[in-house]
Amino acid sequence: MLYGVSVPTYRLLSGLGEKLTCFDADDDRGAVARGRELAADHPQPPALDSGQPVEPVVRGDFRVERRDGHRWSLVRAWVPFPDLPPQDC
Repeated sequence: MLYGVSVPTYRLLSGLGEKLTCFDADDDRGAVARGRELAADHPQPPALDSGQPVEPVVRGDFRVERRDGHRWSLVRAWVPFPDLPPQDC
């Protein structure tokens, strides 16, 4: 174990399970808020009625996971809606 090295406590994943980034947060609520901010930097698929094909590698859903020892646990998963404010359920 390396001392003085910060280990990420949360990670943001795409709906396909692709790790987008790791980050630290004080608690789950803060991690979800930070995850939503970070998710905004990733491309969203075009709307289905736009007439453009949707590429299968681009997913519009995200999830935040917390490190629990040697495993990761789901904290929150969501599908962002561009015209609606984020909801905290």
